[in-house]
Amino acid sequence: MRDPKSVLFLMLAPLAAVAQEPSGFDAHGFVLHAHDGDLRDPLTLNRPGPWNQGDWWVSGLLEYADRPLVQVVAPSIGSDTPDENILLDQLFGLNLNTGAGIHDRLRLDAGAPVFFTSVGQEGRQNPAMGDLRVTATGALLRPQHLEVGGGLGVGAAAHLDLPTGDSTIFLGQPGVAGGLGLLATYEGAWYTFSGELGAQLNPKAELDNLENADQLLLGAAVNVLPGPDTGITLESHFGVPFVAADQPGTGLPGELLLSLRQRVGASATITVGGATAVTPGAGAARFRTFAGVTIGQVEPARAPDHDALLDAVIHDLCPGNVETSNGWRDDDGCPDELGALMVRATYKTQDVPTAALSLHTPDGERRTRVSDRPTLRAVPGSMIRAEAAAPDLCLVGEASTTATESAAELVIELRQHLLTWLEVAVVDPAGVPVPDPMVRLTSPAAPSCVPDTPATASPGTHVVRNPTGVTTVHLLVEAPGFKVFEQDVSVAADGTRVTVRLETSRVVLKQDRIEILDKVFFETNKAVIKPASFGLLNDVAAVILAHPEVGRVQVEGHTDDQGNDAYNLKLSHARAESVRSYLIQRGVAADRLDAAGFGESLPLETNRTEAGRSVNRRVEFKLIDPAPGETHAPKP
Repeated sequence: MRDPKSVLFLMLAPLAAVAQEPSGFDAHGFVLHAHDGDLRDPLTLNRPGPWNQGDWWVSGLLEYADRPLVQVVAPSIGSDTPDENILLDQLFGLNLNTGAGIHDRLRLDAGAPVFFTSVGQEGRQNPAMGDLRVTATGALLRPQHLEVGGGLGVGAAAHLDLPTGDSTIFLGQPGVAGGLGLLATYEGAWYTFSGELGAQLNPKAELDNLENADQLLLGAAVNVLPGPDTGITLESHFGVPFVAADQPGTGLPGELLLSLRQRVGASATITVGGATAVTPGAGAARFRTFAGVTIGQVEPARAPDHDALLDAVIHDLCPGNVETSNGWRDDDGCPDELGALMVRATYKTQDVPTAALSLHTPDGERRTRVSDRPTLRAVPGSMIRAEAAAPDLCLVGEASTTATESAAELVIELRQHLLTWLEVAVVDPAGVPVPDPMVRLTSPAAPSCVPDTPATASPGTHVVRNPTGVTTVHLLVEAPGFKVFEQDVSVAADGTRVTVRLETSRVVLKQDRIEILDKVFFETNKAVIKPASFGLLNDVAAVILAHPEVGRVQVEGHTDDQGNDAYNLKLSHARAESVRSYLIQRGVAADRLDAAGFGESLPLETNRTEAGRSVNRRVEFKLIDPAPGETHAPKP
């Protein structure tokens, strides 16, 4: 060992301890770690960040280092200032790095510097390559891959340095080297703390006062994110020798680095920054500057996953995705795809789009309209209750169901909501109550605002419910042996009473016909109706109009046997057509009326007497398509 007084290796702001032997060591002092697109990563420390399988990158970082290795010797006689012998200076090169995530918890990367130029003891040196480092990093506890920070991460790394550099000019190790490290990181919303504790095992150096090159590696970094595409990192790293050097201060290289990383587009990142020495030692440059670009495919961080589960828990089937905390399969860590529930409102099987809806769910009440085509996505098993109202149509309804995983439809069947009343007293011409009358209300403007069925209760006073919203209704009253009564009636909000006096009728509605209790009279041998029969036909028209359910009616003409058969047939048909035309004039739809003449072919009585012939000269009204077994009006 040389006399430490005559040859000292002391870095001054900073200086590096080196050897004067022909075979040296790596004094570059800057190793680029996994330079991917993660804005939270330091440059010289490994970090167990939330990378993903399939991530990859290629990067290059240009670097200039000033005086990374300086030999300091004892001062000359008569001088108190140590002499400096610069062994490595003005280092300019390109730090290359590439790698990929081969698993969500394992990443491989490789890197090596290429030195374009440097200055050594004998002046400008030729381009050279540095040592190749291959690193494997594993994440034991993986931060979640989130935009707002994934929390704690713990891991380990191992690296191998292959001697591809030139140790004679202090740009490579003379043999294979390597190391291990324990890693930790914590990601917050806009900040990150990282640290590394490890060991670097290098070929033994017995050069002057550097007796062993093995080092304890210490590193720490703090990162802030001023924006979603910008990261600023302040980091430091130190190499503490396992065997202390003879000269204090010659073997503890440490640097402080400040870098800025900016994401450009979806796959590129730009890095700029600088460094300075904080403790003397071989490889701690007086200052460095660097700038470079990373290109790669890195999965962007996702929105926060609010799972109660960590990605490391195998029961989380959707790590990194948001668990919907709603009481439904909250233990799988996945968002829920809930079945859609469509809501409709109908009245007599017809949709009522104007109905207002009130939907009651476990999440609260929601008000909307059927026309908005509301769709609910509720947790399976939860109760859904829906209420619907169409006040203008006097309809209300409600329905409930239990939500399922599948799409479903909730149909609210509306019913009439009739609020006020109309009391109808029905009497005959003498004022005596009529038994079993039929009372019916109609409203063309709002047909659902009047009762669906007529009132038929005895003894002749009827209370018919009617909504407040309809002020005028059409009242129709029928009773066997009486004319149809029709009249518009105003209904008050607090109810109305009316008395209907019926007139005796000559028309009775039977199951298969409309029976008239009088004759239709015509001019002799003509199809001209006599005015005396107008009242009777008016009653027939009223019955047909009052009973749309009877369908079509056939007007039949009949004669006695007097005269020519062909003439009688023609006359009977003409009279039936004449009656049909009269009923159409009274408002009966033409498509509800047919006309047919039968002449003398269907007599009811004998034609040998005048009385019999009078009966046979007649008009009848037959129901063409009556409902089987249905009686349209009470029989007299």
